Amino acid sequence: MKIHALPEDDRPREKLFRLGPKFLTESELLALVLVSGTPGCNVVELSQLIFRRLKKRGLSELKEEDLHGIKGLGNGKKAALLALAELCERQTGQKATDHSLPSYLGAISSSMAEEAYVLSLGKGDEVLSCHLLAKGGDKSLVASHREALRLASAGKGTRFVFVHTHPKGLPYPSKQDIEATKRLGEDAGRIGLTLVDHLVLGEDGSFSFRENRLL
Repeated sequence: MKIHALPEDDRPREKLFRLGPKFLTESELLALVLVSGTPGCNVVELSQLIFRRLKKRGLSELKEEDLHGIKGLGNGKKAALLALAELCERQTGQKATDHSLPSYLGAISSSMAEEAYVLSLGKGDEVLSCHLLAKGGDKSLVASHREALRLASAGKGTRFVFVHTHPKGLPYPSKQDIEATKRLGEDAGRIGLTLVDHLVLGEDGSFSFRENRLL
C-alpha cells in the first residue's frame, strides 16, 4: 500500500505535526528520515524491514551489511541510514527519551479536543507505542472497540491502556463507557492481551477504572 493510500491520521508526517514526535513509532520516525520507499514497498514498510534486520540491536549499531539485499535501496538511502546510525552512536547517553506512562498522559491531557488513545506497555510499564483511536466528534469506545483491539495487538507488548479525554468536563465515565470497557477487557483476554487500565483525563483531574475497581 502506498503511503498516500493510508488514512491521513496514520501518515507519519501528518501524525508528527498533529501529535508530536513522541507519539510516532520508531518505524514512523525512520520513515520521515527516508522520505520515500522502494518499488513495491512504502516508506513505513521499508523502515519496518530495516528494524527487523537489526533484530534487537539499536539503530546506532546499524552496519552496511544489514542493508544488503534490500531490493531497490539505493546508495542515497544507504548513506542517509549509515549517517543517522553514526549520529545516534555519537549522541548516545546525551539525551534519554522519556517513555514513561505519566509523560505520555501529560502530553495527552493537554489536548483541547476529545480524543481516545491506545497505549501498549512493556513489562516495566514503559510506553512501547501510542495510537490515536478517535478524536473530536468521532463515535464512542463502543464503536471503536474492534479498532482498539487491533491497535493493541499491533504493539510490541501484550499489555495496554485505553485513555480518553474530557477536556471541558469532569473526568468521569458514562454508564456506556463502563459497560464497553468491561467488554473490551474480556475480549482482550480472549486474544492474549491485558487491558491494564482505562483512564479518563479531564480538566480537573483523572479517573482510573483500575483504581475504582471497574476492571
